[in-house]
Amino acid sequence: MEAQQGEAPSSMADQQQYEILKQGSTIWNQWRKAHEDVLPDLSGISIIRASLVGVNLSQTDLRQANLASVDLRGADLREANLSGIVLSQVNLCQANLSRADLSQAFLARNELSKANLSRANLSKANLSEADVTGVNFVLANLNGTDLSRANMSQANLSRANLSQALLVRSELIRANLNGANLNGANLSNANLYRADLMFATLNGTDLSGADLSGACLNGALLYRAKLGYADLSDADLSGTILDEANLRGATYAEEQLSQAKSRNNMFR
Repeated sequence: MEAQQGEAPSSMADQQQYEILKQGSTIWNQWRKAHEDVLPDLSGISIIRASLVGVNLSQTDLRQANLASVDLRGADLREANLSGIVLSQVNLCQANLSRADLSQAFLARNELSKANLSRANLSKANLSEADVTGVNFVLANLNGTDLSRANMSQANLSRANLSQALLVRSELIRANLNGANLNGANLSNANLYRADLMFATLNGTDLSGADLSGACLNGALLYRAKLGYADLSDADLSGTILDEANLRGATYAEEQLSQAKSRNNMFR
């Protein structure tokens, strides 16, 4: 199905390339294969109601583009420049966005389940209320990213940078946060049931009211973390650093705290 034309692309975009893309994935991918040395410039384009399933947009410049009701399932967006892009009702399920630049992108309420965002730059992007279940965020930069109320269940965030990220009321059930940087992040009222936070750094992190039941916090750093009224029942706190952490009103067993490596000056 051909893409419907939105507004004319900015002067930065290549008009010929834009016209080819509007003919759909098959024609576009054939053109890409015949012009492997060309890095497409589609910056500032606007596409509304289009099926671009499996489209090859790797290393494409899509800065400040506006895509609405576009189906990008399984699309190849590796190393694409998507900084400042605005996506509305876009389906990116199983898309490959590894090493893509999505800084300050608007991705709120979009579908990204099982997409590959490993090593992608999502700093200060908006993914609030997005479906990112099972997404690969390994080594991704999510510094200052808005992920409030996002569904991140079973996502792989191993060694990702989530410092200063907003994750209020987000769903992180069984998510892999092993070795992740969550310093200064806001995870208040988040659901981290059975999440893997082994060796994660959560210094100054707000976890007030969060569900951490059954979570693994083995070796995690929670210096000055806010854990007021959090549910820590059955959580593994062996080797956890809890110096100056606030646990007032939190649910836990004394036996759990006894396994922590350090718990000096805690507020209980």
